[in-house]
Amino acid sequence: MTEFGKRSLIVGNANTIHDPAICIVDGPNIFCESLERHMQCKRAWDGNLHYSARAIKAGLSDLGGLPIEEADIQLLSTWNIQTRDFWKAPSRIPLAPVRAQAEHISQNWRFESLLQSILSTGIASLDTRSRDASRFRIKNQALDHHLCHAANACLTSPFDECVVMVLDGFGEEKSSSFYHFKHNEFVPLADGQASNLARNAVMGSFGTAYAIATMLCGFSPTDGEEWKVMGLAGYGGHNRRIYDFFRERTEIDGLNVEFNWATTSSLAELEELIGGFRAPGEGLASQSADLAHNFQLAWEDTLLEVADNLGRLGLSRNLAYGGGCALNSSTNGKILARTSFERLHVPSAPADDGNALGAVLYHRYCVLSEPRDYQVFSPYLGSVAEISNLERVLSFGGIRYQSTASSEELCELVSDLLVNGAIIGWMQGRAEFGPRALGNRSILADPRPRDMKARINQRVKYREDFRPIAPSILVEHGERFFIDFQESPYMERALTVKSEVRDLIPAVVHADFTARLHTVRKESNGLYYSLIESFFKKTGIPVLVNTSLNVMGKPIVHSVDDALAVFYTSGLDAMAIGRHVLTK
Repeated sequence: MTEFGKRSLIVGNANTIHDPAICIVDGPNIFCESLERHMQCKRAWDGNLHYSARAIKAGLSDLGGLPIEEADIQLLSTWNIQTRDFWKAPSRIPLAPVRAQAEHISQNWRFESLLQSILSTGIASLDTRSRDASRFRIKNQALDHHLCHAANACLTSPFDECVVMVLDGFGEEKSSSFYHFKHNEFVPLADGQASNLARNAVMGSFGTAYAIATMLCGFSPTDGEEWKVMGLAGYGGHNRRIYDFFRERTEIDGLNVEFNWATTSSLAELEELIGGFRAPGEGLASQSADLAHNFQLAWEDTLLEVADNLGRLGLSRNLAYGGGCALNSSTNGKILARTSFERLHVPSAPADDGNALGAVLYHRYCVLSEPRDYQVFSPYLGSVAEISNLERVLSFGGIRYQSTASSEELCELVSDLLVNGAIIGWMQGRAEFGPRALGNRSILADPRPRDMKARINQRVKYREDFRPIAPSILVEHGERFFIDFQESPYMERALTVKSEVRDLIPAVVHADFTARLHTVRKESNGLYYSLIESFFKKTGIPVLVNTSLNVMGKPIVHSVDDALAVFYTSGLDAMAIGRHVLTK
């Protein structure tokens, strides 16, 4: 008889139809990766078993490899099939993408059987020594979707106690949840949307409201183009009638919200008010920017009022915030100023992909009662680029490159290129977990030229001119550049740039004078810190342009091959992969 227990693994499977991800815990070590990186398909809609198995293989290789026979494996689903009551939105609601998602999950997704298949057939097929699936001891557990969001937000924070706010499209039975976390327990607070899910997952959902507005602006929430609405909002003008349309039709009762403008009849009024909605693919007009601006303002005012009501309960001065809505950096940057909270934590992957991590952290700390480390949680949890693949390509000749002997030499070489105006791909170490590039899978540039944003958008990213690019800043210089400075280690909040320094870094200042900053500490990412420091010594500017290493419509690169494809099919001037710097 096989003796189990020689190795213990926890596997979290974020098995939503969009943004699926895998997280594996092996002792103290954690690996997390979104399936979109392996598929190189944005948001990995309906990510399949093959790519889940590939992600698991990558994780196991990172954590010590195969075989895993004679292992205890705890499988965690991020949807609770026992409480699931997915809805069909009323036909009067123009929400086909979200309705299709719910129908897919309800009719086609078999959570427990899928999880079992991934490990028993997926891993077995990747390891000839583990063909016999019966040699794993697998236990399945399904967790509540919003509890996974809450655990991801809270257990990656430095807080030993806090309140937790979860806002997204919808969970099993609701679209918003609130908890008080203390003594490793999540105590649910009064929340709405638990009854009549068919209505409230639309009418009471911050995430669904934003999805509808995204469609009204001519973009696709299916493709995750809420980013475009946030970027476009900075170019619109304040229109009291448009703003009032949204605010006057939104009801707030404590922690409960109803967006009563999200009906066909009300949207017909809005269309007449703004002079017509933009169709997908049409050129951008001022009314689209005005719609984005005033909706964003009304939406964030509503969210901030709910957050303030949560703070008024007097349970904690610490707020952990999760769910897809926590990706709205403009709103996040205003939470501390407009509520009674004194500290805010948003994880690096607050949306559904992050639930894979939330599930395993909940199991570790709240079920197994392992001791927590309250230091800043590292977002660098993904795969390491296989430099041997690059070196094999370089060995064929014909590619201009320079190999450096140390990290100091690498930073000196790359910072020289940046000072001279080069736009550089930067692929180092483990990949970030989440949608933001945090200095390991980044496109970097000098923030001083006024045309740098346009150059990156047009020549490298191939995207709309209004899309912003972000600053990475050495944390000790934050007070010099930002009003009411807050640390933003995961590029999760936007703050206002001080007027006296805006002309020093014009490439990263939004139209509304804010910037979605990424603060960099030496202890969190020593190599990236050293690169910015080298640039600072040469220019007096402790800031670099930082945007994700991809082109529009594609996820952040996963492999060396992906990185080379971006380098040779875009306007990048150089690419630093490990210690090798390629130039054109």
